[in-house]
Amino acid sequence: MVDELVWIDCEMTGLDLGSDKLIEIAVLVTDPDLNILGDGVDVVIHADDAALSAMIDVVADMHSRSGLTDEVKASTVDLAAAEAIVMDYIGNHVRQP
Repeated sequence: MVDELVWIDCEMTGLDLGSDKLIEIAVLVTDPDLNILGDGVDVVIHADDAALSAMIDVVADMHSRSGLTDEVKASTVDLAAAEAIVMDYIGNHVRQP
């Protein structure tokens, strides 16, 4: 039995999985006692200006105030690289059944 828990938090440009973009993902793995295994990962994913300008006002304001919009513009990490980073971390801390 696998006892580790994988915790994932995502930030997107909106809630439509068909058109909005994933722009940040943070992941932690814990043991059954909720002790964090490793350092976790927090990856900001680049999005183009078109994706950012398509955000509704409340989302654009939230990401602007938090500084995430600027981080997204500066990021050189694409979705495939973010996936590799996340899967590497999970693979290093979750035992295979």
